[in-house]
Amino acid sequence: MTKAEEALAIVVQEILQDPIGVFARQAYVDVLTPMPAAPNMPGEEVFSVVCSKVIPLNVEIVIIRPGKGVYLTPRNDKFFGTGWHFPGGCREPKSLLLEDCARLVRRELGDEIRITRATQIDFRDHPENPRFHDGCQIALCMSIGEPKGGEYFSEMPETLIAHHKKYWPIIMPYLT
Repeated sequence: MTKAEEALAIVVQEILQDPIGVFARQAYVDVLTPMPAAPNMPGEEVFSVVCSKVIPLNVEIVIIRPGKGVYLTPRNDKFFGTGWHFPGGCREPKSLLLEDCARLVRRELGDEIRITRATQIDFRDHPENPRFHDGCQIALCMSIGEPKGGEYFSEMPETLIAHHKKYWPIIMPYLT
């Protein structure tokens, strides 16, 4: 065991003895303060552990084109499986809904599309989320340009991931 591993073991033991004590509080502050916001943490394992200790806020992005439907993208991961889903992700601290939607759309759909407006149309609490409990804003977004990497759907696809099927009734009124 290296000296760093020994020191870490001592710190962890101290925290476990009194997880809400002065030492533990300061250790949490010292470790968390320099870390980036949750969506930008290094490695999925770090992100998942931190998010399992809190209830992160996510946003699902709803982009609708008249006559075409709602834009969905393919997903394939160990948490939600394979199928279509609404693009989205974690909100960042001190960021407006429009800013987060624009950031997430750039990441998931490319630079060809720009979000010009984002309006929350619903909020869902997901204690059953297969990855970790989260809160989720459903945001209807106005955009310029065309996204890449997905397809438009006027009806719910059979292969919409199970976790997102509950959103379809929310967006149906906006599809007409």
